[in-house]
Amino acid sequence: MKSARQDILDKLKTAVHAVPEKPDFSTPVYPSIEQPLEIAFKENLEKISGNVHLFPSEKELFIGLKSFLERFNPADVYCNETAIQEQLNHLQIHYSEYSEDHKNIEVGITGCEFLIAHTGSVMVSSAQKGGRQLFVYPPIHIIVATKNQIVDYLEAAYSAFQNKYRENLPSQIAIITGPSRTADIEKTLVFGVTQSYLVLLFPSPFFDICLPFIFYLCSMEKGWKQVFMAAVEYKAEMAKDLLEKQGIKVVVFNQHDTAFQNFGEINLYVSEEDEARAIELLKELKH
Repeated sequence: MKSARQDILDKLKTAVHAVPEKPDFSTPVYPSIEQPLEIAFKENLEKISGNVHLFPSEKELFIGLKSFLERFNPADVYCNETAIQEQLNHLQIHYSEYSEDHKNIEVGITGCEFLIAHTGSVMVSSAQKGGRQLFVYPPIHIIVATKNQIVDYLEAAYSAFQNKYRENLPSQIAIITGPSRTADIEKTLVFGVTQSYLVLLFPSPFFDICLPFIFYLCSMEKGWKQVFMAAVEYKAEMAKDLLEKQGIKVVVFNQHDTAFQNFGEINLYVSEEDEARAIELLKELKH
């Protein structure tokens, strides 16, 4: 008498196995982008709660940028990239050069590697002057890019990145997609609470056709005040629990670098009317 194991094996041997259909590897994985890449980039940002505005000229764009930066102390606006600095100097936009000694940083102005139209993403790397600090620390990050940096899909960005650096790849590549959002605590998704992205897209000198400028800004909601900052998540959670037990609504914004947890911090925000009471309650945790 055959064992149950042998019986199962015999049935498997005699079973009819349908031949799977041969996959068509030439078929594109993603649907093709029918619009101009800059328009697709704009639309995909809007799908993830981004705001995009078109400017008719470079002059109007930088007037808007200058006006936007006037609300900040010039000592808290940082830029380390020479090409961008030249434009800022020409337009008399005040800024400082970032170094590790600077602690109070509100706005960081950088370039990028590529813009990805399919997802509305920005690719940055540690090879850019200023390193990765200006992508992590500033509550407001302004990115300046040119038309020839737009690619259709992520794989095209990676291929172009490899061709650009070849055997000298940077230590880190990061993809920024849309405004800040976090669901680290209680799994509640919050969009654009503190961090803002301002993407300025303009034509490269290698292009003869003038492309309208794109101004992308995701501002934090007004009326929220930072009351606590922690380097580790458990301290932020302790502070959040303490405030919520007193009936204070708290929004948590995690600025930790996902690859290097010693970069960045976790900030707690409360409404303006709860600010004074929250600060008083949190005094013991800050010691």
